[in-house]
Amino acid sequence: MNDTLNIIHTQECIAEMGTDGHAPVKFLCSDGHVYYCKYRLNEAEKRELDFLYYELAGHVLLRQLGIPSPEVAFVRITRDSFQEWQMPRNARHMKPGVVAFGSQQVLGDIVDDFVRFPKAKDLDRIIQPEDLLRIAFFDLWTGNTDRGKALRFGHNYNVLLASEGNRQRFLPVDHAFLFGGQAGLRAFTPGHYRPTVDNSLFRTPVLLDVVRHLGADKRNEVLNAFFLTSLPRTRPNELVSTLRSASSCWPWPPGFPERMTDFLWDPDRLRLVETEARSFIHQLP
Repeated sequence: MNDTLNIIHTQECIAEMGTDGHAPVKFLCSDGHVYYCKYRLNEAEKRELDFLYYELAGHVLLRQLGIPSPEVAFVRITRDSFQEWQMPRNARHMKPGVVAFGSQQVLGDIVDDFVRFPKAKDLDRIIQPEDLLRIAFFDLWTGNTDRGKALRFGHNYNVLLASEGNRQRFLPVDHAFLFGGQAGLRAFTPGHYRPTVDNSLFRTPVLLDVVRHLGADKRNEVLNAFFLTSLPRTRPNELVSTLRSASSCWPWPPGFPERMTDFLWDPDRLRLVETEARSFIHQLP
């Protein structure tokens, strides 16, 4: 997605996803692709639409960092593409005419605690397995409170293993809880959410499998490339411009670009993020 607003349209509702979070609705859209579409669920909380900006921000930043992620789109909901009974949790707000955030469907498997790599050769089926570590660094930097969160049974990965031929690739999805998540909604600052590897992707068994097999030299190479090369090349102006392109569809959060750029590129916070990441890597066996 570039900084020009390009809207596609829903053609046919496939299903509402039974998730605990935003319950995205799966639609076939006018460009011939299937998208998971998010809008708003909570009747009393219009600020919930801020999370759509967070989704878009996550996509833009991942692309700037060179981390693969699914294509996204602005998706206008059309009148004849659904019946209200097909999406009970979304029907109140996902009305014809509104523009939702859409993440294009990718064929593959959802990562959970049962996706394990007990042997180093198991990574041979993964294209660039180090991307999982880069995703963890991304989450630490952006204050993602959702990916890797411990649940009653396992962890919430929000990562796909996308199929590419006879191999697979890690793809991050669902960035709604960047910037400290719901607790930081319209309140996040560089000092509001202290960077930590706890209760995150870093502590999941799948990532620990991957980093163990990568070895110390590769782990340090990925760490240095992320913090010394990739992150300094991210472009705040491009990010804000792309987010502004959605302001005709969703209410613009007050002070959003200033707070976001301060949170992401504040020098003191960047030092804390890098220190936390380096400490984790250096403590690995």
